[in-house]
Amino acid sequence: MKEEEFVLFQDFLEKKSGLHFDQSKKESLKTSLLQRMQVNQLDDFEQYYRFLAFHPEGGKELRSLLSLITINESSFFRQKEQFNVIKEEILPSLISEKEKKGIFSLNIWSAGCASGEEPYSIALLLKESFPQVENWEIQILGTDIDQETLERAKKGIYSKNSLRFTERIYLKKYFDKVGNYYSLNEKIKKMVKFVYHNLAEESYPSSAEGKWDIIMCRNVLIYFRPEKIERILDHFYHHLNDNGYLFLGYAEAIGRFSHFSVIHRGDTFYYKKGTSTSENLITSLGIIPSVETSPSKVTPIITLKKPTEKIRPRMVTPQKVSTSHEVAVSDENKSENFYGEILKLFDRGEFGFALKKVEQIFGTDSFLTQAHYLRGLVYSQLDRTEEAITEFKRTIYLDKNFLMAYFKLAEIYTRQDKKKDALREYKNILRLLENGIIEEPIPFSGGFGKKALAEICQRNIERLR
Repeated sequence: MKEEEFVLFQDFLEKKSGLHFDQSKKESLKTSLLQRMQVNQLDDFEQYYRFLAFHPEGGKELRSLLSLITINESSFFRQKEQFNVIKEEILPSLISEKEKKGIFSLNIWSAGCASGEEPYSIALLLKESFPQVENWEIQILGTDIDQETLERAKKGIYSKNSLRFTERIYLKKYFDKVGNYYSLNEKIKKMVKFVYHNLAEESYPSSAEGKWDIIMCRNVLIYFRPEKIERILDHFYHHLNDNGYLFLGYAEAIGRFSHFSVIHRGDTFYYKKGTSTSENLITSLGIIPSVETSPSKVTPIITLKKPTEKIRPRMVTPQKVSTSHEVAVSDENKSENFYGEILKLFDRGEFGFALKKVEQIFGTDSFLTQAHYLRGLVYSQLDRTEEAITEFKRTIYLDKNFLMAYFKLAEIYTRQDKKKDALREYKNILRLLENGIIEEPIPFSGGFGKKALAEICQRNIERLR
């Protein structure tokens, strides 16, 4: 596959679906294209592109291609900690608040629902644990870009693997075993409506009441560019009720969130619309945003966490710096201003300007651990991979407990197909977590607790082996 052919499909798919395929996904995209070309008996990439772009059946073929190149693996009650929070805290709170207001409706949207396990899990929770809403107006919507998986969702027939996290009480009461498969109860199926929707589009579904109480969009944003993710999050924010809730996948928490406050509960976290105190807020870069709201606009104001300890600017060895919250600063106020400006640029995607600002920090102190990490993040966004690796290694040299530097290295090595190196970095994270001296939530992680980060590392290790 020539580079110009890859760019042609890259641009076409992003324009049509919003999905972005960078160089790290080139080979997997090529494999999927070849598979569909064989099905359509086409000999080269240019022929297939013309078929997609201009043939009357091109739209249908595009849906088949998207079904092949996106991951639709799911299961009931996946990431169970989040469902526990929904069951034990969010649904009781929502139901109580609505009862007080004389509102007897719940509206929940599962965006990127694949074959339906996620919205059906919500339906099962409501049916089994909240009999008081039996006569309420319940709207559970499942949407996806893949119409084939939506058809499977409507049928409600699942393998044993899809039910591996499902409690026995649900299996016994709401599923019928048919051969090697399990058929979902018709009453549960009727609680969920499935329709096609592309998150890259500007038109978003509204609930019967106008807005949603809960939006779940887990493991979907990984396919989009940062600027598109920001736009999607804006849509979610404006389509949620006041004090509505947003759930994302754990890996997607390593991103930027401007409007939502993050709530930590046990081993998981989720996002909430509405104002709250700054102690509940954290962004992917380990800073605390304060949010001012007005009827027409929400504007994030970014401030830096104050370092807990000053260290004189001098050459250090790994033994001199022990925890990731220790930051070497020569002038605390000046350094804080620098960081605030950099993070605002980073949040807007202005990585070139962010890099210039980082360099100004290094002009005042060459051994700021956070500055090395920030420079690594910027280099990653600019596809300056080797320089990013160097910066993350320098971060670890200055602070051997800086978990997210190991994590970023592992991500880069995975993209480079350096499985051995990636496995090493994920194992380093697990080893440090086992030592029990790491702060929680993990600094610079976007809100991860120890268990959540460990699960992601374990899952990635299994995929690499």
